[in-house]
Amino acid sequence: MNIVKSQNWVDVSEMSTNDVPDNVYDWLTPAAYKLSDGIRRTYETFELVRINEGIGRLTEYEKPYIKGEYAYIRQIFLLGDGHPQVYARTVVPLKMYTAYKSLFDELGDKPIGENLLYNNPGITRSPFSISAFNMACLPFMSYSPEGRFARRQEYILSMPIWNRQSVFKLLDLPFALITESFLPTIKKLKN
Repeated sequence: MNIVKSQNWVDVSEMSTNDVPDNVYDWLTPAAYKLSDGIRRTYETFELVRINEGIGRLTEYEKPYIKGEYAYIRQIFLLGDGHPQVYARTVVPLKMYTAYKSLFDELGDKPIGENLLYNNPGITRSPFSISAFNMACLPFMSYSPEGRFARRQEYILSMPIWNRQSVFKLLDLPFALITESFLPTIKKLKN
């Protein structure tokens, strides 16, 4: 799989262990189905830092999954041992966001999966799609909360980023598209 400047997604079953760095491979697979659990197992501390949330414009790679130009978008960093390990972007169709606004608004600094998705039997998850692209493609690159991650962003700007995405559906309707980007310094997943 070549590192590119745009997103070309493949099914996780097409991914080869030869394509992906050893420290990242398991994070891209169902072995890390619940990402926050994996980070808690792998690191001493876990923290979720919200970057931005609200109504925003869809990226080109999100449009095939979510209808319209705009959606509710939640961008976060998942920190392990005080350092960003994963950037995650959740995109929710406006109709779903409006219908479940109070649940989204109550999330605060809690992971969406364990607080909204995994405990609902009506929600299903698609298999993971995988992609690798240059760091500059990530929407958060223009953001740095009070400079907290500015040096880290500069350091990793030119490195390839491995990503997985999946669609969560509620009664066969798109509920959320979640894209998770694994920063190059992430540790190998502990089982």
